[in-house]
Amino acid sequence: MNGTEIVPRDLFCQLMEPYLLDPNDRDLVITRATAWGTRGGKKVKLQAEILDYHDEATGFTAMERLTGFSTAIVAAEIGNGGIAPGCHAYESAMTGKRFVEEVLKRGFDVKFSEEEQ
Repeated sequence: MNGTEIVPRDLFCQLMEPYLLDPNDRDLVITRATAWGTRGGKKVKLQAEILDYHDEATGFTAMERLTGFSTAIVAAEIGNGGIAPGCHAYESAMTGKRFVEEVLKRGFDVKFSEEEQ
């Protein structure tokens, strides 16, 4: 910038450090999943986004909600017999549709978009 080389990480740290050190600041998590594929012979891009904040009512941080709740969803599905006994890859243990149904029950705001390529 103006003839000076900028290292993106250094710029980020310089701008954000005061905010990251604020003990009163609550966390947030931004997640975006993007997939490309073919449907009906046309290329499509599907996207899901979640923006989640610290939950003041429960005290759960956004990070706790987005890591712990997904694990709890799979554990409950195992306990209810919806996932057969044995070893399963986490991401294929249950259908995406079923998983999203459970995520929405827990109050997450998931935005979906679809775009033909």
